[in-house]
Amino acid sequence: MNINVFLGVVSFAVWSTLSTWLYVNYIKVFDTDSQKELVMLPKKAAEVTSMAAEDKSAAEVPMPIELTKTFTFHINTADMIHPGAVKQFADSLQPLLAGRKVDMSITGYTCDLGTEAYNMKLGLSRANYVMTALKASTIDWPALTFTSQGEANPLVPNTSELNRIKNRRVTILISSKP
Repeated sequence: MNINVFLGVVSFAVWSTLSTWLYVNYIKVFDTDSQKELVMLPKKAAEVTSMAAEDKSAAEVPMPIELTKTFTFHINTADMIHPGAVKQFADSLQPLLAGRKVDMSITGYTCDLGTEAYNMKLGLSRANYVMTALKASTIDWPALTFTSQGEANPLVPNTSELNRIKNRRVTILISSKP
């Protein structure tokens, strides 16, 4: 028998044994979909109705929502890079926030170019721009307020123009309880 054929047969046998052992002992443990069905099967009819009632009550209670959205701006202005983004964002939130109490904070930021005082004012202008755009949407917002961090708390270090663009932003934090 040729040595190459012999080594091929031995390699296949070892690989088959090892892969079967790995599947049975490790990989199958992570196959949760098939095991989930087996674990959750009720044994009595009463358990079925009990489980259905639990699932229905869990579905009726809306979960709390926490969202963060960031909008970017051109240098030295309150002009957004994507002007329609706030309206698009607000429109996408409408079905999600219907009938909920909403808490929101709007914070404006700048890059490190300019004086600290100027950047605080620019951050306020950017936050005000986003707040005005949100108020123009069809959602009944709570009393919206806004703040500025200016050049403080950059998202990324102001070491390149690309990073500075990322730091010229307004961040909206939304939390909602049912």
